[in-house]
Parts: sequence; structure tokens; C-alpha cells
Amino acid sequence: MSIQQISNTDFTESNTEGLRYVNPKQFNRILERRKERKKFEKKREKEYQQRKRKSKKPNESRRKNAFKRKRGNNGRFLPIKCKTKNDQDIKNEK
Repeated sequence: MSIQQISNTDFTESNTEGLRYVNPKQFNRILERRKERKKFEKKREKEYQQRKRKSKKPNESRRKNAFKRKRGNNGRFLPIKCKTKNDQDIKNEK
């Protein structure tokens, strides 16, 4: 049984260790994992780009609701329970 050498360049660890010696069965499995990891990362990146392109305004419903809410003089939202003078005048006229 021979011992395979595997380079440390693909690992995120430091390159100071150099080569690692692994069992041949482990070596083949490591190569398969690397291929699968690259494939998965490409797929994930593609999905991320699609999501990013698709959602220009992710909180569209919140945005629409904010347009409907009443604002005070300084531009801040009025409390929901607070009634303005116009609302009271309309009720009194009826």
C-alpha cells in the first residue's frame, strides 16, 4: 500500500505545513469532496446573484404601508392612536 501526498494549497489553513501524507482511499475521497465543494459554491453564488438581481426592493409591502400612514410636521409618522383635527372635524360634520 502506497502513501499519497496531498498539497496544502487548497486548504484555508496556513501553507507552512507543506505536504500531508494520507491513505490512498482518503486521497480519492478528498479529491471528490473538493469537486463537490466547488460545484456547491458555484451553485450558491449563482442563486445569490439571482436573488440580488430579483429583489430591488425587498420590503415592498412595508414601503407601501409607510406611504399610506399620516405624518407630522417634521415628517415623522404620527402615532396610530393619535387623531388629527381633520379626522375630528369630519366626524362632527356628520
